[in-house]
Amino acid sequence: MIFLKARQTWALRQYKFCPGILSLLSPLILGLGLLSCTSAQTTKDAASLNPLPQDSGKAGLDLMLRRLSTTARLMHTTAHPDDEDGGMMTVESRGKGDTVLLVTLNRGEGGQNLIGSEQGAELGLIRTNELLDARKIDGAEQFFTRAIDFGFSKTATETLEKWGRERILADVVWVIRKYRPDVIVLVFTGTPRDGHPSPGHDGEPDRARLAGRSGRGDHLRPQLPRGQL
Repeated sequence: MIFLKARQTWALRQYKFCPGILSLLSPLILGLGLLSCTSAQTTKDAASLNPLPQDSGKAGLDLMLRRLSTTARLMHTTAHPDDEDGGMMTVESRGKGDTVLLVTLNRGEGGQNLIGSEQGAELGLIRTNELLDARKIDGAEQFFTRAIDFGFSKTATETLEKWGRERILADVVWVIRKYRPDVIVLVFTGTPRDGHPSPGHDGEPDRARLAGRSGRGDHLRPQLPRGQL
Protein backbone atom coordinates (compact mmCIF):
# COMPACT_ATOMS: atom_id res chain seq x y z
CA MET A 1 0.00 0.00 0.00
CA ILE A 2 2.97 2.37 0.63
CA PHE A 3 4.19 1.63 -2.89
CA LEU A 4 0.79 2.52 -4.34
CA LYS A 5 0.62 5.77 -2.42
CA ALA A 6 4.08 6.77 -3.63
CA ARG A 7 3.10 6.02 -7.22
CA GLN A 8 -0.06 8.10 -6.94
CA THR A 9 1.83 11.04 -5.40
CA TRP A 10 4.45 10.97 -8.18
CA ALA A 11 1.73 10.85 -10.85
CA LEU A 12 -0.09 13.84 -9.38
CA ARG A 13 3.19 15.79 -9.20
CA GLN A 14 3.83 15.18 -12.90
CA TYR A 15 0.28 15.99 -13.94
CA LYS A 16 1.06 19.69 -14.58
CA PHE A 17 3.71 18.70 -17.10
CA CYS A 18 1.78 15.92 -18.86
CA PRO A 19 -2.03 16.01 -18.41
CA GLY A 20 -2.48 12.49 -19.81
CA ILE A 21 0.03 10.72 -17.61
CA LEU A 22 -2.38 10.16 -14.70
CA SER A 23 -4.95 8.52 -16.93
CA LEU A 24 -2.25 6.29 -18.42
CA LEU A 25 -0.84 5.24 -15.07
CA SER A 26 -4.17 4.64 -13.30
CA PRO A 27 -4.79 1.18 -14.85
CA LEU A 28 -1.19 0.20 -14.04
CA ILE A 29 -1.51 1.37 -10.44
CA LEU A 30 -4.81 -0.46 -10.02
CA GLY A 31 -3.34 -3.60 -11.57
CA LEU A 32 -0.35 -3.52 -9.24
CA GLY A 33 -2.66 -3.11 -6.25
CA LEU A 34 -4.85 -6.04 -7.29
CA LEU A 35 -1.77 -8.17 -7.95
CA SER A 36 -0.41 -7.34 -4.51
CA CYS A 37 -3.70 -8.21 -2.79
CA THR A 38 -4.11 -11.42 -4.80
CA SER A 39 -0.56 -12.50 -4.00
CA ALA A 40 -1.10 -11.90 -0.28
CA GLN A 41 -4.37 -13.84 -0.31
CA THR A 42 -2.80 -16.70 -2.29
CA THR A 43 0.03 -16.91 0.25
CA LYS A 44 -2.48 -17.00 3.09
CA ASP A 45 -4.56 -19.71 1.39
CA ALA A 46 -1.46 -21.77 0.67
CA ALA A 47 -0.39 -21.55 4.31
CA SER A 48 -3.81 -22.73 5.47
CA LEU A 49 -3.58 -25.75 3.15
CA ASN A 50 -0.15 -26.85 4.33
CA PRO A 51 -0.56 -30.11 6.28
CA LEU A 52 0.75 -30.57 9.79
CA PRO A 53 3.98 -32.58 10.08
CA GLN A 54 2.05 -35.55 11.46
CA ASP A 55 -0.18 -35.54 8.37
CA SER A 56 2.66 -35.72 5.84
CA GLY A 57 5.56 -38.02 5.06
CA LYS A 58 5.87 -41.38 6.76
CA ALA A 59 3.72 -40.32 9.73
CA GLY A 60 0.90 -39.28 7.41
CA LEU A 61 1.14 -42.52 5.44
CA ASP A 62 1.07 -44.59 8.64
CA LEU A 63 -2.08 -42.75 9.75
CA MET A 64 -3.79 -43.37 6.41
CA LEU A 65 -3.03 -47.09 6.67
CA ARG A 66 -4.37 -47.23 10.24
CA ARG A 67 -7.60 -45.60 9.13
CA LEU A 68 -7.96 -48.07 6.27
CA SER A 69 -7.79 -50.95 8.73
CA THR A 70 -10.83 -49.97 10.80
CA THR A 71 -14.41 -48.78 10.36
CA ALA A 72 -14.82 -47.73 14.02
CA ARG A 73 -16.72 -44.47 14.48
CA LEU A 74 -16.75 -42.58 17.76
CA MET A 75 -18.89 -39.57 18.64
CA HIS A 76 -17.92 -37.35 21.59
CA THR A 77 -20.50 -34.89 22.95
CA THR A 78 -19.95 -31.82 25.13
CA ALA A 79 -21.88 -28.70 26.05
CA HIS A 80 -19.19 -26.00 25.78
CA PRO A 81 -15.81 -25.52 24.14
CA ASP A 82 -13.03 -26.96 26.35
CA ASP A 83 -15.32 -29.60 27.88
CA GLU A 84 -13.97 -32.16 25.42
CA ASP A 85 -11.36 -34.83 26.18
CA GLY A 86 -8.74 -33.94 23.59
CA GLY A 87 -6.34 -36.64 24.71
CA MET A 88 -8.92 -39.37 24.24
CA MET A 89 -9.89 -38.08 20.80
CA THR A 90 -6.24 -37.94 19.72
CA VAL A 91 -5.61 -41.53 20.83
CA GLU A 92 -8.72 -42.78 19.06
CA SER A 93 -8.23 -40.74 15.87
CA ARG A 94 -4.49 -40.64 15.34
CA GLY A 95 -3.44 -43.55 17.50
CA LYS A 96 -6.03 -46.13 16.45
CA GLY A 97 -7.21 -44.67 13.16
CA ASP A 98 -10.86 -44.41 14.25
CA THR A 99 -13.16 -41.83 12.71
CA VAL A 100 -13.92 -39.38 15.53
CA LEU A 101 -16.54 -36.64 15.71
CA LEU A 102 -16.93 -33.97 18.39
CA VAL A 103 -20.38 -32.44 18.81
CA THR A 104 -20.18 -29.22 20.86
CA LEU A 105 -23.69 -28.04 21.68
CA ASN A 106 -22.84 -24.33 21.83
CA ARG A 107 -19.96 -22.07 20.82
CA GLY A 108 -19.07 -20.59 24.21
CA GLU A 109 -20.64 -17.17 23.66
CA GLY A 110 -21.52 -16.85 27.34
CA GLY A 111 -18.06 -17.67 28.66
CA GLN A 112 -15.43 -15.42 30.19
CA ASN A 113 -12.67 -13.64 28.27
CA LEU A 114 -9.65 -12.68 30.34
CA ILE A 115 -7.31 -11.84 27.45
CA GLY A 116 -9.49 -9.62 25.27
CA SER A 117 -12.58 -7.43 25.08
CA GLU A 118 -14.68 -9.73 22.86
CA GLN A 119 -17.94 -10.91 24.37
CA GLY A 120 -21.11 -12.60 23.12
CA ALA A 121 -21.13 -13.43 19.41
CA GLU A 122 -17.57 -12.18 18.88
CA LEU A 123 -16.30 -14.46 21.62
CA GLY A 124 -18.30 -17.31 20.08
CA LEU A 125 -16.46 -16.80 16.78
CA ILE A 126 -13.10 -16.95 18.55
CA ARG A 127 -14.02 -20.12 20.40
CA THR A 128 -15.36 -21.68 17.20
CA ASN A 129 -12.06 -21.09 15.40
CA GLU A 130 -10.15 -22.44 18.40
CA LEU A 131 -12.13 -25.67 18.19
CA LEU A 132 -11.60 -25.97 14.43
CA ASP A 133 -7.85 -25.45 14.85
CA ALA A 134 -7.77 -28.06 17.63
CA ARG A 135 -9.48 -30.60 15.35
CA LYS A 136 -6.61 -30.26 12.88
CA ILE A 137 -4.30 -31.41 15.66
CA ASP A 138 -6.31 -34.28 17.15
CA GLY A 139 -7.69 -35.40 13.77
CA ALA A 140 -11.38 -35.33 14.73
CA GLU A 141 -14.30 -33.67 12.95
CA GLN A 142 -16.35 -30.86 14.51
CA PHE A 143 -20.11 -30.28 14.65
CA PHE A 144 -22.22 -27.69 16.48
CA THR A 145 -25.90 -27.42 17.29
CA ARG A 146 -28.08 -24.31 17.34
CA ALA A 147 -27.70 -23.86 21.11
CA ILE A 148 -26.49 -20.44 22.27
CA ASP A 149 -24.43 -20.21 25.44
CA PHE A 150 -26.31 -17.86 27.78
CA GLY A 151 -23.88 -18.11 30.70
CA PHE A 152 -23.64 -20.13 33.88
CA SER A 153 -26.47 -22.58 34.50
CA LYS A 154 -27.30 -24.35 37.75
CA THR A 155 -29.62 -27.06 36.42
CA ALA A 156 -30.16 -29.08 33.25
CA THR A 157 -33.84 -28.07 33.35
CA GLU A 158 -32.99 -24.37 33.14
CA THR A 159 -30.52 -24.99 30.32
CA LEU A 160 -32.86 -27.08 28.20
CA GLU A 161 -35.67 -24.57 28.72
CA LYS A 162 -33.52 -21.68 27.42
CA TRP A 163 -31.93 -23.69 24.61
CA GLY A 164 -35.17 -25.29 23.50
CA ARG A 165 -34.97 -28.99 24.31
CA GLU A 166 -36.74 -30.25 21.18
CA ARG A 167 -34.65 -28.11 18.85
CA ILE A 168 -31.30 -29.22 20.31
CA LEU A 169 -32.49 -32.81 20.55
CA ALA A 170 -33.40 -32.70 16.85
CA ASP A 171 -29.94 -31.35 15.98
CA VAL A 172 -28.14 -34.12 17.86
CA VAL A 173 -30.45 -36.81 16.46
CA TRP A 174 -29.70 -35.55 12.94
CA VAL A 175 -25.94 -35.76 13.57
CA ILE A 176 -26.27 -39.29 14.97
CA ARG A 177 -28.22 -40.38 11.90
CA LYS A 178 -25.71 -38.78 9.55
CA TYR A 179 -22.62 -40.02 11.37
CA ARG A 180 -23.94 -43.40 12.67
CA PRO A 181 -21.39 -43.77 15.47
CA ASP A 182 -20.54 -47.13 17.02
CA VAL A 183 -19.83 -45.46 20.37
CA ILE A 184 -21.03 -42.22 21.98
CA VAL A 185 -18.74 -40.82 24.67
CA LEU A 186 -20.01 -38.34 27.28
CA VAL A 187 -18.00 -36.00 29.48
CA PHE A 188 -20.65 -35.51 32.16
CA THR A 189 -23.28 -37.91 33.44
CA GLY A 190 -25.84 -35.44 34.75
CA THR A 191 -25.27 -36.55 38.34
CA PRO A 192 -23.76 -34.72 41.35
CA ARG A 193 -20.51 -36.66 40.91
CA ASP A 194 -19.70 -34.43 37.92
CA GLY A 195 -18.98 -31.47 40.20
CA HIS A 196 -20.19 -29.35 37.29
CA PRO A 197 -23.64 -28.22 36.17
CA SER A 198 -24.53 -30.63 33.39
CA PRO A 199 -26.64 -29.05 30.65
CA GLY A 200 -28.60 -32.00 29.42
CA HIS A 201 -25.92 -34.65 28.93
CA ASP A 202 -27.97 -37.10 30.96
CA GLY A 203 -30.35 -37.23 27.99
CA GLU A 204 -27.75 -38.61 25.57
CA PRO A 205 -28.92 -42.26 25.69
CA ASP A 206 -32.41 -41.01 24.82
CA ARG A 207 -30.94 -39.13 21.87
CA ALA A 208 -29.34 -42.30 20.57
CA ARG A 209 -32.61 -44.22 20.82
CA LEU A 210 -34.57 -41.38 19.27
CA ALA A 211 -32.17 -41.31 16.32
CA GLY A 212 -33.38 -44.80 15.49
CA ARG A 213 -37.13 -44.53 15.93
CA SER A 214 -38.41 -40.96 16.33
CA GLY A 215 -39.41 -38.29 13.88
CA ARG A 216 -37.07 -35.75 15.44
CA GLY A 217 -34.63 -34.35 12.95
CA ASP A 218 -36.81 -35.31 9.98
CA HIS A 219 -37.35 -31.64 9.12
CA LEU A 220 -33.61 -30.95 8.80
CA ARG A 221 -31.98 -31.17 5.38
CA PRO A 222 -30.73 -33.34 3.97
CA GLN A 223 -33.32 -35.66 5.50
CA LEU A 224 -31.61 -38.80 6.75
CA PRO A 225 -33.11 -42.27 7.20
CA ARG A 226 -33.88 -43.56 10.64
CA GLY A 227 -31.89 -46.56 11.76
CA GLN A 228 -31.59 -49.07 14.55
CA LEU A 229 -28.91 -47.88 16.97
